[in-house]
Amino acid sequence: MMPRMPLSEPPSDAADDALSAQAGARPSKPSKRFAAEAPGRLDQAVAAGMGLAAGEARRLLDRGAVAVNGDRATRADKGRRVGPGDSIEVRLDLTDAAIIPLASDGPLVVLAHADGAVVVDKPAGAAVHPLAPGEQGAVLNAVAHRFPQIVGVGEGGLRSGVVHRLDTAVSGCLAFAYTQAAWERLRTAIAHGKASPDVLKRYHAVVRPSEASAEAPGLWAQSHGELTQWLAVTRHSPARVSMVESSTPGARRCSMAWRWLHRGGPYGLIEVDLYTGFLHQIRVMLAGAGAPIVGDSMYGVPGADRLLLHARALRLPGISAQSPWPTAFQDFADRHGLKHARSQSDA
Repeated sequence: MMPRMPLSEPPSDAADDALSAQAGARPSKPSKRFAAEAPGRLDQAVAAGMGLAAGEARRLLDRGAVAVNGDRATRADKGRRVGPGDSIEVRLDLTDAAIIPLASDGPLVVLAHADGAVVVDKPAGAAVHPLAPGEQGAVLNAVAHRFPQIVGVGEGGLRSGVVHRLDTAVSGCLAFAYTQAAWERLRTAIAHGKASPDVLKRYHAVVRPSEASAEAPGLWAQSHGELTQWLAVTRHSPARVSMVESSTPGARRCSMAWRWLHRGGPYGLIEVDLYTGFLHQIRVMLAGAGAPIVGDSMYGVPGADRLLLHARALRLPGISAQSPWPTAFQDFADRHGLKHARSQSDA
């Protein structure tokens, strides 16, 4: 049986106010400040400090995005000598990989925040982060609007502060870090996977027996267990993942634990604890085990307007959260007698 975990309640308004006070006033134009690592040219210092090519650093000077000791610099200043004693500031909204920090169509639901990290409730259909400069509508756009200091954290650019990812069609708990220290702490913990007692990534999925499950009952004949498979991306645009041999180029060993919350009737409700993180992992592995997810047009079975896979709970060092089932998931569960199983899983 998989271990239970204590889960935090959503923060109160007072907690939100305390975080805002701690973070300081929200700047209208997020920027990054740094000093040159060694004496040299301004364009070279900007390129090094921002992790950019020299050409993009000069474009930032063209756009008026760079200031030195508070004074705006231009392309004519590219050869200016700067050193560790000079303060360089770059406006992040003018970089080639700028995140546009805008509120999403709906409110950003913060499930928990602590020590430089935040867990939000991702809606199904929303991408985790933009894929191109200026793109809007991703969860990160809304997070950057609420926590502008996230810009430049972690991988920076369009992936600023991203700790882990969920498929676009998946809903639920999604973590970001808005300080570099938090990002490094959480990424290190996730990298240890099953070996880390501070990490739990829990999902709920509605599944239906496939024809393969009749020939080899697999999951349907057991109450709980673990699955391990080698997976690889076998198609791009759109991406498709397959179970492969370990010798396949790009193959990765993936594992997860599972247990039934409900069996019987045409559908089942399964709980998964993910040990590794690979594109479409849960979807592919459950389908391969004879329990494809309902609403999954690529690997699963029809029967719902959305993929019925939800990131139910998340625990990382210093922060934990739980996401309630979204309306579409809840309605399907109610119609098919699965709602009582959900409360059983939280006991």
